Amino acid sequence: ANELVLDSAKVRDKLRSRCMVDDGASDLDAVLETFFVPLPVPAPVPAPIWTPEMIAAEQLRQQQFTLLEAKMDAQINNWIDKARENKAAGEAKIAVQYLHELKQMKSDLIQIQTAKRYPGVSLPTFRIEKRVRSKERFFQDIGENDMILSIIEAKNISPPSGFSMVDCYVTCGYPFPDADKPGLIKTPVVKNTLNPRWSLSVKLPIERKKKNFLRLIERKKLVFELFHSRFMFGDVSLGKVELSLMDLTNKSQIDAEIPIMASKRTETGGKLRLRVRLRYPLVERGH
Repeated sequence: ANELVLDSAKVRDKLRSRCMVDDGASDLDAVLETFFVPLPVPAPVPAPIWTPEMIAAEQLRQQQFTLLEAKMDAQINNWIDKARENKAAGEAKIAVQYLHELKQMKSDLIQIQTAKRYPGVSLPTFRIEKRVRSKERFFQDIGENDMILSIIEAKNISPPSGFSMVDCYVTCGYPFPDADKPGLIKTPVVKNTLNPRWSLSVKLPIERKKKNFLRLIERKKLVFELFHSRFMFGDVSLGKVELSLMDLTNKSQIDAEIPIMASKRTETGGKLRLRVRLRYPLVERGH
């Protein structure tokens, strides 16, 4: 800033030259002296005398600031880890969100540390928010136009009358990529058990960029039927399971354990465990 400085001697001479008489010059000097008396320097403000109550209050304030500082520091480190994890998983968009929030957190931490140094400055108001961030797994080993359907196992199958165990297999018809030419999946037969395990995974072709496929996913369900295999006597149905694929519009994986139904309203007591995976959800990333 510019500072205006007056030369007091020159001002005094100009005022004296305009005076018509010499009489009273001494009085003029006295008056001029009153204009150029330096302003008094204010006395320093004495430091406050700390009472026991003030000391206790300041100690509590320091503890509160230290706790808040530690929480903010821990949150910053957590956000750094989350950003790195998402970047490594190919989730660049989520990683950038974490980085933007990190900038604000670091600014908040500096304010907390600054306020802590000044006695008497109260703790800033803050709140704890529970933030749920949508995150989807990204399966890099799956092709963009592939679906992996897994028939994993069945539990507690109810055997047909006259049988204590079953020789079980599962069939599933799927209506894509062409609903007019549905495909069929059939597992191997697992013999002599009520808890068969197949761990069968099949790669199915899909056409995620076509609107007809998305409508098909929203309308159709996959139907699985379990059978007891009887050589030469005809296989016996053990029940059916229906699996909706609608969750694939915003999820990349469905894990389900679904009751086996003897009819639409009657459960057999058994369950079929299934899994469906995509590279990424059907409606994300502009698809």
